[in-house]
Amino acid sequence: MHRNRISALVTLLVIFVASMASAEVLARPALPLVDLDASKLSEGPLPVWENAGSLKGTFSSDGTNPQVRIVGGVKAVDFGGKDHMLSDFKAPASITGDKPWTCIVRTYCRDVSRERTLVSWSNRPENCLEIEYGDAVLWGALGTWSANTTGWNNNVPRPHRWRTLIYTYQGGKDGEFQAWCDGELRVSRRFTLGTKEGRPFVLGACMTGDPHRNPGYTHFIDGAIASVRIFARGFTPLESWRASGFTSAYPGSPAEQPDRHCLNDAQMASRQCARCIL
Repeated sequence: MHRNRISALVTLLVIFVASMASAEVLARPALPLVDLDASKLSEGPLPVWENAGSLKGTFSSDGTNPQVRIVGGVKAVDFGGKDHMLSDFKAPASITGDKPWTCIVRTYCRDVSRERTLVSWSNRPENCLEIEYGDAVLWGALGTWSANTTGWNNNVPRPHRWRTLIYTYQGGKDGEFQAWCDGELRVSRRFTLGTKEGRPFVLGACMTGDPHRNPGYTHFIDGAIASVRIFARGFTPLESWRASGFTSAYPGSPAEQPDRHCLNDAQMASRQCARCIL
């Protein structure tokens, strides 16, 4: 009898440990497809930027002249208004069509007039995908060369300071798109994307024309990028808030009040919550 009890206790312990390990695995976020961190780079011209994400590969300067330098106290890759970097790998089907995705960019931009593309992974025209930081009313946050675009709702983040911008799309028919700035939800829209697949990623601009026939580039940024991470899933509001640099809940956070659109009372009172505005 005593031996049977010990055996039962051991079995329960094994099940408990296994369940805890499984929960930890399930809770652990998937690795990013693209993971770029300028803090590890040497200062000076940047001919190649290695992707530490699961897609591997590299971004090359493609005949332009991006520079690694200290910008506003942060080491970053500076794009001078005519520079871009082109990947030697293509965007997978997991983030094209109407599939979900999240793109997180730490950036310092000097000029946000019109359209400025931080990251893109499908060329213009028709059903391109441009992650933008510009003041264009209809597509200053997301450009697609279709009806499914959005600006920053007349609340464009002010330039000349470091920003953590998070763009996340839940995917599917009428999937929700959100754009966050420094932990604040500024845009919330619903639409169905149809992003072309099999195109390379571009940093600092968007490709135009046939990628196989001497393509051009447009919508260059005048600013710096410190990091880029791209995931093949949509983020929850709490994930976006935490990815903005917050590590603990405070009154009004998505963790404590998930039914609230606004992150705090001041934001709601000042009408800065995108969902309340809409």
